[in-house]
Amino acid sequence: MRWRALTLAAGLALGATSGCQRWPPALTGLTVVALDAQGQPDLTRLSRTLLGAPIPVIVVRPGPRPERPGLALNDPRNGRIHVTLARGTQHFCFYAAEWDRAERYLVGVFLDRHRHPAFAAVVAGKIWEQQDRALALDGRTLLPTLPYPYSDGRFRVTVDRIELPIRSPAIDLTGPWNMRPDQIADLVGLIRLTVSALR
Repeated sequence: MRWRALTLAAGLALGATSGCQRWPPALTGLTVVALDAQGQPDLTRLSRTLLGAPIPVIVVRPGPRPERPGLALNDPRNGRIHVTLARGTQHFCFYAAEWDRAERYLVGVFLDRHRHPAFAAVVAGKIWEQQDRALALDGRTLLPTLPYPYSDGRFRVTVDRIELPIRSPAIDLTGPWNMRPDQIADLVGLIRLTVSALR
């Protein structure tokens, strides 16, 4: 009887503890694809947060200054990211191999391992316009976005700024199919997210 009471008490304590944890959403993917003159995605010029030829990998680092050193947030084994966001505003810089500069790019932002993007935008330098679809992490499918702003029922995530490419000194952090320099300057971008509690 005493053992049962202890087990029940431990179960209730564990349930109360897990119920109190209210983690904000996580940034779990980015895709970038160049747009052609007609505004269509050029699938020969795309990148994603996933290692695997023939699609180049995107490396993500925290902070608003792309030239400052910092650890990559990607899993070194597969290139994936899973970054639990903090409340408030935070910046991420992203880097991808680039051989041919485009006028405009379609950027997709993925949260909480959803297959569909939480946000999409056509970006030309500092100018961006929200879109209703983005390229999926599979690199082949154009998917509609989730309702914006993104919410998991407890937190809301908004995108306040996207810049691509960033005007900065030449930076070489990544090659197309590994996360090591390849002697070619990267395509560098910036994204700013704001997380707010709903209650």
